[in-house]
Parts: sequence; C-alpha cells; structure tokens
Amino acid sequence: MNRDVSQAIGILSTIESTKFIINLFILEEVLQLANILSTKFQQKSVTLGKTVNLIEGMIDTFEQNRSNTTWTELWTKINEFMKENGMSIESSNDAESRGLSPSRPKRLRKEPYHLNTYVVTCTTSAETEQISTFDNDIKNIWKVKYFNILDAIMINMKKRFSPESLQMAMAIDSFTKLNFDKSSFFIDNYKVTIRIFK
Repeated sequence: MNRDVSQAIGILSTIESTKFIINLFILEEVLQLANILSTKFQQKSVTLGKTVNLIEGMIDTFEQNRSNTTWTELWTKINEFMKENGMSIESSNDAESRGLSPSRPKRLRKEPYHLNTYVVTCTTSAETEQISTFDNDIKNIWKVKYFNILDAIMINMKKRFSPESLQMAMAIDSFTKLNFDKSSFFIDNYKVTIRIFK
C-alpha cells in the first residue's frame, strides 16, 4: 500500500506542476485543430481530393494562430486556470516553471551565417530566437515553445500535403468521376507511363 501512495503522490505533484499545466493547455489548443482533420480522414467515403479545402484551411489556421494575439489569449486562459486552482505562474521562479531542464545549453542558438543571404520561404522561428530562452520572462519562454510546436506542425503539413500532391488528389477524384477536363493534371502526368496519346 505504501508503494501505491508514493506513486499517487508522485503523479499528483507532476499534475500540479506549472510545466505540466502549460504543456497541457498548449497541446489541447493544437490537438483540437488537428482532431478536425483526423476525424474527417476516418470517414469511409473521404478521399484526399475531397479534403483539399479542409487541409488548406487547417494550414492557414495554424499560421494565423502563430501570432502574439493568439498566444496572449492562450496565456490568459492558463493564468485564469491557475488562479482558479490556487496556483500562480509568476510567483514560481524555479527552472521547472520556465520549462527549463538543468542540462540546458550555455549559448543561444543562432541562425547560421552562411544562410543570411537566402530568402526563407517557411517559418523558422528566427524572430523568436532573439528572446533569451534563459531570461526571467516566463511568458516569452513558453511563447517560443508554442511557436516551435506550431512551426513543426506547419512544416510537416506543407511537406505532406504539398500543392502538387493536393492538385493530384483533386485530379484523381475528377478522373474517377470521368471528368477529364479537371483530371488533366493526373492524365498529363501519367500519359507516357500508361501510353495514352491524344
């Protein structure tokens, strides 16, 4: 019985930690959006071509959520939850509340010098790296982490659902409906392979 009590105390202290609560709110915010697409993909009659608008809308929503306004709204919800439960983020100055581990790096990460002359076409969080991840501003530290999560999701979604693959999916849907005008991208792409000539 003592072992069960010690496990329960350990779980309780983890759940009551500031780091756990902030991570929980961030993941809830992100996963609620991702769940919409996941639920749609689980339907039996769905095809990738039918979900193109939803996918593009989801990527746009993640990009819009990567803003100071959205982060401030989320941070306010976190603070309200903490106050309702007798906790405070600001009063906690330990490394755990800032989400830092004892084995953190000594230097800030910087953008490589040889990339300074290149045009960046996707979000890299470079603008958020100017904020010291070791300063005392807990809100900015967690904002950087929130933006990094959104960046990772957007980069992977854009890679997995590239404009070409979405265009191909819509063309295949049109091809299965025998709409040859809208399926020309699919036909043109594979006409040499399957020896179709006009």
